[in-house]
Amino acid sequence: MIYFELKKFLSSKLENFSIEEKNRFILFLENLFEKSLYNFTNKDFEKLKKYIKKYGSLIKKYPKNYPIEYILKKTYFFGYKFFINENVLIPRKDTEHLVEIALGLVLKRKKLYGTQKIHILDLACGSGCIGISLAKELKKKNISNFFICFSDISINALKVCKLNLKYHNLQFPLILQDSLKAVKEFKFDLILSNPPYVERNSPFLEKSCLYEPKIALFGSLELLKLWAKESYKVLKENGIYIFECAPYQVRSLKSFLKDLYTKVEIYVDYNQLPRGFICYKGL
Repeated sequence: MIYFELKKFLSSKLENFSIEEKNRFILFLENLFEKSLYNFTNKDFEKLKKYIKKYGSLIKKYPKNYPIEYILKKTYFFGYKFFINENVLIPRKDTEHLVEIALGLVLKRKKLYGTQKIHILDLACGSGCIGISLAKELKKKNISNFFICFSDISINALKVCKLNLKYHNLQFPLILQDSLKAVKEFKFDLILSNPPYVERNSPFLEKSCLYEPKIALFGSLELLKLWAKESYKVLKENGIYIFECAPYQVRSLKSFLKDLYTKVEIYVDYNQLPRGFICYKGL
């Protein structure tokens, strides 16, 4: 009953909106209230009546492809809430595989690590969603002997990461670096990265991506190879480097990585497309 009243109310209040603007506003509302319109309650309906004027004009203010997440200044990743802005990429669902794989490997290698500290690096961390999600999941499994460094080339991205660390009650170091040279004296058990890998001429680039930071979005095969080599240098023996790439880059990277690492595995995304690599230094 509420749903139909809500639709009728929105139609009357958004009569000057195009169909696309109406759909974007509904998506915005569902993100704002963190639920589908179908699940709105009477209480939500009353709140919405107060918000409609403020947020209706806000939606019209932005270009049609401008990401809803940047308007709301928040998003969700691995079930956790994260603050974001135009200084960081919007986390994608497929990147959650990095966390799932890393968590599984840490649990599998629990005996190998013993009581020693597990040193982890979130390389090109952006909002920090990968490392923070892993930290939260490890704590849920009662694993506390780990230490995560968050590094990025952008000082503004690290500011966002710092906010998210504080929100999630975590304290880990932030490192400003444009390569792994800044941490060359450290050795890591695990390095996780969603590096800039999208090629500028990619036909798969969504229009909304144009509002995301270019430095975190655009990369190349050569950059991915460079990061793989530098990661190898700062991994401990038996260390692992996990990174995401585009499906069409996998074939070109596979032989290069096999010459560098002891063992290389390809993992797939939710659409069963090759999405990245798990690279083992030793076994």
